[in-house]
Amino acid sequence: MNRIILRVIIFFLLLLWCVGFANPVFLDNGHSQLLHLVLSPFYSPVCHQHLEKTITSSSGNFLVCSRCAGIYLGALIPAFIYLFIKEVKLFFLIPAVLIMLADIFLVNAGVYSYSKTVAISTGLFLGFTVFPYILSAIEKSLSENETK
Repeated sequence: MNRIILRVIIFFLLLLWCVGFANPVFLDNGHSQLLHLVLSPFYSPVCHQHLEKTITSSSGNFLVCSRCAGIYLGALIPAFIYLFIKEVKLFFLIPAVLIMLADIFLVNAGVYSYSKTVAISTGLFLGFTVFPYILSAIEKSLSENETK
């Protein structure tokens, strides 16, 4: 498969995923509760969906927690960037994972309270960092399958 076509497909699938979990917040026409009921099962396997940890507005709440929203939105940024850049640059994944795990540990240990801002920030950092690894693995796997 052509690299550009693959990247466009990945970008639009990720965009659709992000629009899906954020949509109830931006709908203000009374359909947000129905949309929440329809879409929520798609996101429950990948997120605990605790209401107190989700981003909310007067019209609804995200269908994933702040940290998961950060991860997906963080992945969406490089997914868009790599539509225009040929070579995938790999970043430092371990620090991103350690920062997120440290936040989770410190919150659960009671050192400080859960913060949606910190959760979405650590999620953005991890999503931005992990996406190039995923893209690289997909492209490598597909190119190996094409040579067989």
